[in-house]
Amino acid sequence: MDELGMAVFSGCSSLARVTFGAACAITEMGESVFAGTALEEVELPAALRTLPAEAFADCPNLVSVSLPASLEDLWTGAFNRCPSLASVTVRGPVPPRLGFYWGSPFSFGEGLPEGFRVVLAGAAAGHEDEYVDAWKYSMVARDATQGPLPPDLEQAGSNAVRAVLGLALVEGPAVEAEELAAEAERPADGAAEPVVEAAGTEPPPAAGTEPPAAPDDRSSAEALPEGD
Repeated sequence: MDELGMAVFSGCSSLARVTFGAACAITEMGESVFAGTALEEVELPAALRTLPAEAFADCPNLVSVSLPASLEDLWTGAFNRCPSLASVTVRGPVPPRLGFYWGSPFSFGEGLPEGFRVVLAGAAAGHEDEYVDAWKYSMVARDATQGPLPPDLEQAGSNAVRAVLGLALVEGPAVEAEELAAEAERPADGAAEPVVEAAGTEPPPAAGTEPPAAPDDRSSAEALPEGD
């Protein structure tokens, strides 16, 4: 088995422990897979590639989660409403992508305790700068392919990552959450606006050119043969 389906253990309020063996081949998990359980500590399987949204939502006893070095994608809200969650440990030297919904900055979860931290361990230890550079975009709902962040978003995104890693913040002007969402919805610098032309219309002439001459109706008349 290489996948756990959506909500497969959701609502199992007495489920307090789950163990994945060394040979576990699970690579994918569905949304809400362990939502509403009594899990306290979880070490996810070594082959896992994706952790979806709401994977551990509403787990009041959850204290720690260990993610494998193989993880490639971590979706926003995976730990929603986990009031006891103290830490999520990440082990990969390459930061997993943080999946978010357009216009909404990435969040590890709503309702997390104030002291929640992401711990870089194993091959990830000492790679704080790489994690800040990789994750700052998702923290302000921007895609890295859109190009460099404006200075205010650069600071806001970097500080959001630094805060969750327990690092010192970079000083500068604060950016409100509403500004981040508004900025995320704007096209990137240099992006072209879509052009829609009405069916059956000609595009306007380029600036500085003469409009095309109207057709001469006499040409059709002159082409007619003379009547007998």
